[in-house]
Amino acid sequence: MRFCDAHCHTHVYTNPKDLIRYCEKSGIEILSVTNDKESYKYCKNKGIPNLAIGIHPDIAPKINEKDLEFIENEIKNDSCHLIGEIGLDYSPKNISSRNRQIEVFKIILEIAEKYRTPVNVHSYRAVKDVIEILDSYKNFHVLLHWFTGSLTELRMAIDRGYLVGVTPSILKSKNVRKIVLNTPIENILTESDSPVNKWTPLDIPKVVAKIAEIKKISMKNVSNAVYNNFIRYTKRKSSYLNE
Repeated sequence: MRFCDAHCHTHVYTNPKDLIRYCEKSGIEILSVTNDKESYKYCKNKGIPNLAIGIHPDIAPKINEKDLEFIENEIKNDSCHLIGEIGLDYSPKNISSRNRQIEVFKIILEIAEKYRTPVNVHSYRAVKDVIEILDSYKNFHVLLHWFTGSLTELRMAIDRGYLVGVTPSILKSKNVRKIVLNTPIENILTESDSPVNKWTPLDIPKVVAKIAEIKKISMKNVSNAVYNNFIRYTKRKSSYLNE
């Protein structure tokens, strides 16, 4: 079976390439998201594959025009083909920067639209606003990373063809299990958000097994379907689809 981790912060690791190689041996492919220009440059210099360039909403107040120009130049020059982690975060510590978060988010979405670049989106306590903003843009795939919204918001996301990120939280959270139960397999991607909660990409097979249990389909079929979604999201071809 082939597995995928569609949201991993490999820049936190001392030897991110070693992590990726080790996971590849276990059949797990990683998409590396970044939080800012520095973490992106670190991973780029390490030669990390499937690398996304992002601005986490936590740091939106610190972002200037040059930072945003840097993102566009990397995409325009084909140095990067994925955008993330971006989005909105309405947690108590970040709600005061809501307006700046929205401003930065919209500018990056304009870049994604212009270059048809997939986006990896943070939407903590902000799913409704994230979806309403995304409605103004087109021509790119959307992954709602670690989705924890309501079932109404989930239906909105599914109706728009968005992918929904499922983390190892599924092993303990009844709400996440309910989300998975109500999400078509064609809209699901697995992710670790490593190293949050000490999760790693090696937890992904457990996530796939739980999805299979909830949906009452084989683990192999879930693995193939989710990996197919991963290839579609990142716009690549693969020899693994028929395995």
